[in-house]
Amino acid sequence: MIVVDNASTDGSVQLLEKSRGSVRMIVNQANRGFAVANNQGIATAKTDYVLLLNNDTVPNTAALEAVVSFLDEHPAVAIVGPTLVNPDASPQPSCGPGPNLWTELLGKTLLHRLLPGLRAKAPSQARAVDWVTGAALFARTSVLRELGGLDEGMFMFYEDLDLCARARERGHEVWFVPTAPIVHIGGASTRNVEAKSLVDSYRSTDRYFRQHGPSWRRWLVRAMTVVEMMVRSVIWTVLWLVPSKRTLARLRLRAYSTIARLAIGIGK
Repeated sequence: MIVVDNASTDGSVQLLEKSRGSVRMIVNQANRGFAVANNQGIATAKTDYVLLLNNDTVPNTAALEAVVSFLDEHPAVAIVGPTLVNPDASPQPSCGPGPNLWTELLGKTLLHRLLPGLRAKAPSQARAVDWVTGAALFARTSVLRELGGLDEGMFMFYEDLDLCARARERGHEVWFVPTAPIVHIGGASTRNVEAKSLVDSYRSTDRYFRQHGPSWRRWLVRAMTVVEMMVRSVIWTVLWLVPSKRTLARLRLRAYSTIARLAIGIGK
C-alpha cells in the first residue's frame, strides 16, 4: 500500500509511522492537490494495477478482488469503478455519462434536487461507461503511465473524469463493475474548505471542457455558470441575514464572485 499525505494535521502520519508495516509513505509538506498526490503514488507503484482510493472510504476486500479478477479477464478494459455507497448504505452515483451540457445543466440548477431520478445511477450489471469516480478507481499501471497520470492542472475535481476521457480517446475501455459495496463518506476532504473548493471545482470544469470537445460548448458552459453564480449569490445574500449562516455566506459569496469573474474571462 502507498499512502500519500497532503500535509494533514490530524496525526495521520504519526499514526501510520507507528504501525506502517508494508505501507510506503510519501509525506508532502503542503497540500499539493488530488492529482499531484496520486501521481506521486502512481510513480512508485510496481504492480500491474493501481487503485486510487480516497481517505474517506472503507475498503471491502471482496470488492477489490472482484475488480482485479475483472481486469484479469478483460484486457481491453483500462479503468474500472466498483460499487460505492453512503454510510447509510444508500447507493452513490459513482459512474455515468458525460460530462456534457445535460449533466452540467442538472448540476447548475435545482433539477437534480427536484427530480433526483434524472441523475445517473450506478447500473446493476457490469457495463462500459464514460467515467467512474476517483474515490475508488482501478486502472492498469501501464495505461496510467501512457496517459501521463492525472492532469496536475486540475487541483481537485474533474481529474478522474478527464483521465477516463483521455483513456477512451486512446481506445481504452472504462467500465463500472457492481461489487460488494465500498463505503464512501464523501466530501470529508473538502468540507472545511468548502468555499475554496467551489473555485477549484470551477477551474477544473473549465479546463475539462477546454481540453475535450468543441470550444462553443466550453463557452456555453461558462455562460451557464455566470447565470448559476448570479442565482446562488441572491440566495446566499438572503441567507447572510441569518446570524448562524453569516460566516459561510460571506465565504460563499466571495467564491461566487470569483467564479463569475473567471467565467467571463476576468482574472486567472
